Amino acid sequence: MRARALIWLASVLALVAVLATLAATGRLTVRTDMMALLPAPQHDALVNAAMDRMSGFGQKRVTILVSGDSPAHRRQAVDAMARVLSSSPAFEQIVARADQALSQSQREQLDELYFQHRFHLLAPTDAAALARLAGAAADSPTANEAREHFVNRARSQLYGLGVGGGRFVDDPFGLASAYQRAALPNPAPNLRIAGDGYFHVAGHNGRHFDVLFAETRDNPFSLASQRQASQALAQARQAAYAAAPEAELMMSGVVRHAAAAAQRARFEMSVVGTGSLIGIVVLMLWAFGGIRPFVLSLAAVGGGIVLAMLVTELVFGQIHMLTLVFGASLCGVAIDYCLHFCAQRLATPDPATALAQVRRPVTLGLITSVIGYGGMVVAPFPALRQIAVFTATGLIGGWLGMMLLLPGASGTAPRPGRALKLAGLWRSHGPARLAIGRERALIATLSALAVGLGAFALWQLAPRDSVRVLYNPPPQLLKTDRTVADLLGSSLSTRAIVVHGANPAEVLGTESALVDRLTQGSAPAASVRAITEAYPPVAAQKQNYARLAQTLYAANGPAVELLRQAGFDERRIKAARQAFVDAKGHALALADWLASPASLGLRDLWLGRVDGVKATLIRLDSVADPRRLKQIVGDYPNAQYIDSVARISGLLAHYRQLATWLLGLTYVLAWLVLWRAFGARGALALLLPPALASAAVLAIFAATGATFALFNLVALILLLGLGADYGIFLRTAPAEHAPAMLAVGLSVATTLLAFGLLGLSHTPALHEFGITLALGLTLTFLLASLLGRAPPERHP
Repeated sequence: MRARALIWLASVLALVAVLATLAATGRLTVRTDMMALLPAPQHDALVNAAMDRMSGFGQKRVTILVSGDSPAHRRQAVDAMARVLSSSPAFEQIVARADQALSQSQREQLDELYFQHRFHLLAPTDAAALARLAGAAADSPTANEAREHFVNRARSQLYGLGVGGGRFVDDPFGLASAYQRAALPNPAPNLRIAGDGYFHVAGHNGRHFDVLFAETRDNPFSLASQRQASQALAQARQAAYAAAPEAELMMSGVVRHAAAAAQRARFEMSVVGTGSLIGIVVLMLWAFGGIRPFVLSLAAVGGGIVLAMLVTELVFGQIHMLTLVFGASLCGVAIDYCLHFCAQRLATPDPATALAQVRRPVTLGLITSVIGYGGMVVAPFPALRQIAVFTATGLIGGWLGMMLLLPGASGTAPRPGRALKLAGLWRSHGPARLAIGRERALIATLSALAVGLGAFALWQLAPRDSVRVLYNPPPQLLKTDRTVADLLGSSLSTRAIVVHGANPAEVLGTESALVDRLTQGSAPAASVRAITEAYPPVAAQKQNYARLAQTLYAANGPAVELLRQAGFDERRIKAARQAFVDAKGHALALADWLASPASLGLRDLWLGRVDGVKATLIRLDSVADPRRLKQIVGDYPNAQYIDSVARISGLLAHYRQLATWLLGLTYVLAWLVLWRAFGARGALALLLPPALASAAVLAIFAATGATFALFNLVALILLLGLGADYGIFLRTAPAEHAPAMLAVGLSVATTLLAFGLLGLSHTPALHEFGITLALGLTLTFLLASLLGRAPPERHP
């Protein structure tokens, strides 16, 4: 026995060493991104790619709004924050002024790009004027007005800068600079640039806010990134108040939500784990009169948790914080096996004999629990799969600890005390007395009641299949986000339109037409961000060139006439004219635009090749008329409207239905396993307590209008394993065997401590899980006590 304990200890130490090595080398990854728990969308590849890209929009951005009693004070606060954030390794791009959006080399690259393609890229006002000029009679008022649009700007440029300034001879009408101004990316619709270059927005009652944008260097859901970013933001806030004490700040960004979720998860994990351990210590001291059973049980469960963390990391490559919160309550379940061994030693002092007495029921209990979680593993749902692997592996580890560690290290058998007497009284004078001689009728009655309550629940329950069950943001953060989004006129969009086609020209042509229809008129259907806002399709570029050739750059046309009036010699004029001729057919290719600074802020909208087609996204910043939006999109066969929140909620509904069938299948499999050991009626008696308790809980939820979602069903799957365990332990023990009842009672108490505390969680999924299990476990214990007295009846 002692040799087995040493083998177990050496194995656990080896696992701890491996886990520590993974943590030290950065391979042990803990994530806080709630969206990572969601299943991959079961749609076509195009929709999947679109939703995957949408999930990353603005993920690294932090937006800070600063108000104050004067522009000077606002600027001081912004500059102070910018200095702090620029010096932090957590942030890589800080933008408070328009000239900070691009580096010097990027600006030079952009100037060269637009100048090189000046005959193909036209600002919207220039393109409209050129269209009027090309379509009107040469001497008509329309043509003269359109021509003056270009000539006046050329004269202003000529006389304002002088002949020697800039590249007047090469671009007399200032087409490149006009396009560059028009194509300047605007991070938000309501954002404006002050005379000194600072970004600002106007709020209600004439209140103004300066705006600072920052981007985190790493994934905001990385715990290390969250710590660094949170510290830098706190220091930036202090610096702002030091520079301008009257300043008011609003900060918005995904990293703040991620940090809040991680902090909440750590707190809840601490509360659940600490509360469970304190409760277990008190219960075991009361039941066994010493600390040794607790220490050994804690060591066995700790070994199981180490094994669970390592296996989960190896299988998934990461561990989610929600899994750790869930796993913190694992000690309340895995310790059941140790409790049964310790309770058995009250009646069987010899460790080997005690182990032989509990091995069969404990192993059967483990098998039923693993069957329940095994069904969750096959579901293509990351949250369920990771929780299932973690919990099933942890239970196996706890079982191994009970089998190997406890017999060899448990020492002297504990003395029977008051706890054992109370368990004996409950066993002999509790609900089980009602079943004596009436078990067959009682099983039939309770089965009918379970069917009736289940039918009522199915009829009345209103499921809540919302992605928001995974994260309930702090109200203050949510309020700040909404205020910032309202002032800027944009937010992290969860809606978009995906457009596809055989080639980029077809895709962008459809996008351009679609954007025009969505944004035209005095009441646009939506506010959008699209590639064609800054990059004209090649067909439009060729049309621009053709119209220039027909009008401004015609032989001896306005360009030549203007240059002659400005005093340029014929050689320079001929060279400028030849540059225009040589530019024919050299439109700016999409690939070159995407690779240039011109596409910053928009390049992520281009999806590229997906499932044999080219595709792009039109991001919907706001939707004013959803019905008209869908009607317009419906007119384009190659366009599809995507609402990521609605689609994910639909996936949750699908997997809730799948989990319902999975729960039923798990009951069938568990019955087949138990039938081999206890016979048909015995197996039914073992599974009836969790089944009736589940139906009763669902009926209570239906009657009270409580929330019902996927994680309620996950709790019911766990309830099946626990309830079957209790029935097995009681029915395999003699009719008056108090240690079995003591072990079951302690198991219920510790599990209620572990999972019941999850009912206090602010994460809706965990809260619902905890409430469901607390109610179900209480009812299951009462029913298992009722049906657990009679010995099993065996049938051939």
